[in-house]
Amino acid sequence: MSKREKGIAVMITAAMLTFVVPAVGLAVDASMLYGVRAKLSTAADAAALAAARSLSSGLTLSDQETAAIDTAQRFLNANFPANYMYSTNRTVSISVAETGTRTRTVSVDVRVDSPSYFLRYLGSNMTALRAVGTASRRDINVMMVLDRSGSLSSSGACTPMKNAATSFVQKFANFRDRVGLLTYGGDHRVDFPMQATPGNFLSGSGRIPDLISKINCTGATNTAQALWNAYEQLKIINEAGSLNVILLFTDGQPNTLTFNFTAANALRTVARGYTAAAPTSPPSTAKITALSRTGCTTTTNKIGWVTNDTASGRTYGLFNHIATSMPAGTSPVITDRTGCVFNMSSGNTYVYGDFGFMPPTDAWGNAVADNWYKPVTLISTVGSPDLGKIRISDANTMLNAGFNAANDAARRIRANATSATALNTVIYSIGLGGVGAAEDEFLNRVSNTRTSPIYDATKPEGLYVYAPTSAQLGQAFAQIAGEILRIAR
Repeated sequence: MSKREKGIAVMITAAMLTFVVPAVGLAVDASMLYGVRAKLSTAADAAALAAARSLSSGLTLSDQETAAIDTAQRFLNANFPANYMYSTNRTVSISVAETGTRTRTVSVDVRVDSPSYFLRYLGSNMTALRAVGTASRRDINVMMVLDRSGSLSSSGACTPMKNAATSFVQKFANFRDRVGLLTYGGDHRVDFPMQATPGNFLSGSGRIPDLISKINCTGATNTAQALWNAYEQLKIINEAGSLNVILLFTDGQPNTLTFNFTAANALRTVARGYTAAAPTSPPSTAKITALSRTGCTTTTNKIGWVTNDTASGRTYGLFNHIATSMPAGTSPVITDRTGCVFNMSSGNTYVYGDFGFMPPTDAWGNAVADNWYKPVTLISTVGSPDLGKIRISDANTMLNAGFNAANDAARRIRANATSATALNTVIYSIGLGGVGAAEDEFLNRVSNTRTSPIYDATKPEGLYVYAPTSAQLGQAFAQIAGEILRIAR
């Protein structure tokens, strides 16, 4: 090698020491800083999300804010502790602020100084890093709709249901979320109405946990009535921008409907083509099924619930559709019943002796003749003034009508058929034990899940959870609560 070539090697080596080595050092330090920055950002985001989830912890707003800040701090310490990767001067700022209508946002602002390794030889010892994580939680309007029919008592599931429902309601934010309670059998009762202003629904006598503990499981299953009246509670609040939720729990088929029988077109009267023969007491089946009228002569409309009796193949009613006390017991027969066959018969099994047909909708306008879902039987007796209308005497038709009306109620709720403002209501459902393919399909329909045969992607999508036994009810309710809180963020 010549002296000239040796000189070039020296120059190249000097250039590498001057430029290449610092470049390599910069790359190494940049990689280290990127890793620390990514970990810091992940920790801030995780802390904010966890804090937003914990905004329901505590009975007061102050307690909830304290819980959120404490949760954020604990998550941050777990994911990016002080002096992580030799960082120093960690400073943390956590805040909870109202950032929109019924929306709270948690902000986690973290700053650290990260050391340099190679660049310190160029005079850069520390690099300041910062990460900000934010997560928001919308307040929620939830109507709990709990089946309290007699089958829950006979299966031993009434108490487990009450325990699971109590745990469910405790996952929501007192004084921020609105939670209402409606229970139903053959009748229904709004046990805890939706509050005009978010308030205390958790603590003390007359609040939801206390009311749940008093539930008495008895009666039939009037699902359409329960769904629609839960929606009416959300309509009273009418907060289109909020997350509006109905949670429906049931353990059986919707075998009951409430009808408004009008004197003008439903009662068996002479004016409607029935003869003037009076009923006997006890009633004669032959006379009831003939075209004779009854002694039910009052001209007022009659509203009450009718259910099916699978053992006899008949229907029975009319019972009061609104429970007036808590705990609700067996629904009494309606008071306007003088001379009516359903009042004379044992077990009120001859309701069809007073009414010629089943109205096309229940008392809230939900269609009972949805034949592409569940078929109903029409009156085919030649000469009957109600020829072609829906039979009210057939137990299976009564059951199918219950399916149809609840299905239609859920569709109308999602379509907001009676509301000028779209409430964007999501329906979640829990089915307990013994439900077969028909009931699974029904609850998937009600919740508009992706496995529903009538799934509509343009409408709010819910969730159906099946609990095989009462032992799984706690998990089922918790799963629904988690899903609600997830979409609230």
